[in-house]
Amino acid sequence: MINRSIQYKSKSVLLCLYKTLVRPHLEYCTQMVSGMKVLPYKERLRQLGLRTIEERRNRADLIEMFKMLKGKSSPIFDSLFERLAAG
Repeated sequence: MINRSIQYKSKSVLLCLYKTLVRPHLEYCTQMVSGMKVLPYKERLRQLGLRTIEERRNRADLIEMFKMLKGKSSPIFDSLFERLAAG
């Protein structure tokens, strides 16, 4: 939505929009799951079968790299990376 709606995409504008529109959704009710308030964050995630934001971002990066490698996404993989011979 931000990408489609905003023309001026400076770092400061995007950061402000992220903090205002995106981050609150990511953090909403994170400590309000009944009976889990005393547990550490990672344990809450484990019990709920959820992944950390870092893990989700890493997964999304790997998926995007795979798409680029297979030519299903722009930019083309070979325009960004150099392939080395195995061995």
